[in-house]
Amino acid sequence: MPKRHPRNRRARRSPHAAPLLPPPVSREDAALFAPLVQLLLKFAPGADVRDLTELDEILGYFASNAPDDFAINAGVLFRKPNGGSYLVAQCFLNAAGELGCDRLGRPYGRFFRTHAFDNGLQDIFGQEDLIIFT
Repeated sequence: MPKRHPRNRRARRSPHAAPLLPPPVSREDAALFAPLVQLLLKFAPGADVRDLTELDEILGYFASNAPDDFAINAGVLFRKPNGGSYLVAQCFLNAAGELGCDRLGRPYGRFFRTHAFDNGLQDIFGQEDLIIFT
């Protein structure tokens, strides 16, 4: 199971301190998320295309778009290289580490394409393709 990073406890930290960032997840752990690859191939090619994806925007999406499902307790950002860009899935996970889905079986989250990641995201990804936010 992928290592998880503790939640960002902003109330205990200086507002000027750098945010707590999760470590990247190894490729072996990323294999556990094979369903994300299938979803990416299905949804992302026709999705929005961005020139740059920024860490602040990713964190903001998790904070403001978390589903009302009590079982959701983490988020995942997964990228798959695709020519000169990346297919990206930003989804929510339940306590078992599985994709959180609505009653119709659609995963909570979004799919898009991006040409680049800002330095903050690129530093977290490193050579890996998956980040888990808890």
